[in-house]
Amino acid sequence: MTPAKATYTLDGKETVQQLEDSGNDQRRRRGGSLAFKANWKKGGKILELQSTRKFETPEGERTMTGKDLWELSENGDTLTINREIDMPMGIQEVKFVFTKQ
Repeated sequence: MTPAKATYTLDGKETVQQLEDSGNDQRRRRGGSLAFKANWKKGGKILELQSTRKFETPEGERTMTGKDLWELSENGDTLTINREIDMPMGIQEVKFVFTKQ
């Protein structure tokens, strides 16, 4: 849901990026905009990344939202990312756990 490169500020301010249409096929053209922001939660222990994508379809404007919660364990050995994506066809939840080797 993010472009190839997205720069989040860590002060809670929203950044908006305009997206270009991709291709000539009307079914694949999306364009629209992507708004994203980051906030620290629980005294700086969890980083929350939010994004909202608005785009056009033949059926009208659609919106997709995403939220990531990034949390590093107390000892710094495990990074857990909880991701929730709300799309027109439903909500998808994913959990990533990265363990330092």
